[in-house]
Amino acid sequence: CVPLALTHLNPTDGLFIAIGATGALLSSPNETFAHGVSKAAVHHTITSLAATTKSTTKGVKKAPRKQFTSIGILPGVLDTPSNRESMPGEKFDSWINPDDIAEEIGVWVNHKSLRPHSGSLIKVFSERKKMQRKGIDGNMAPSKTVFRIAR
Repeated sequence: CVPLALTHLNPTDGLFIAIGATGALLSSPNETFAHGVSKAAVHHTITSLAATTKSTTKGVKKAPRKQFTSIGILPGVLDTPSNRESMPGEKFDSWINPDDIAEEIGVWVNHKSLRPHSGSLIKVFSERKKMQRKGIDGNMAPSKTVFRIAR
């Protein structure tokens, strides 16, 4: 997977983003084991791609490598119509608006200096504030989506 990805990335300023899961940072109960394992593999891919961008290892200078950025996004539950339909009894106000994630990725695409460092796993969650926005169903929802480096 990593060698294949390397052949398709822009060597000077490419950006590779994959969706992981916060739950894969911890142990998983039986019913979510397979999901946790698959997302842990995504996290490993992100950090492995990032390792290809490092020019030093334990103080030993190596040949310059590709300078693309590899980032994992670890959202909570996304506020989508299908998630609302499949989980009707849940509280939607703490779910993540996918448009907020798209906006942040747009910032990273257009402003390389604002990207997290390569190999970052970024947790995405809603922070309840007094200011609110309308959710997909027209009801008020949290206005602020927070992006925080998990590791």
